[in-house]
Amino acid sequence: MKGVIGYFRALLSSQFAPTGIKVAVVVGTILLTINHGYAIVAILITDLSFFSDRSIGIKQK
Repeated sequence: MKGVIGYFRALLSSQFAPTGIKVAVVVGTILLTINHGYAIVAILITDLSFFSDRSIGIKQK
């Protein structure tokens, strides 16, 4: 039981929080790239509608 309490204390500790956030960002980015990288690249290569006039409702002439 002491181990569990110590674990949760460490989670809320200001000493470990900055490192934990940095690790979470790096690991999350890697996992996102592994899981969704192909879809992201395919969308960017084939359809740049996010940056075009169509995405905001402007009709092209």
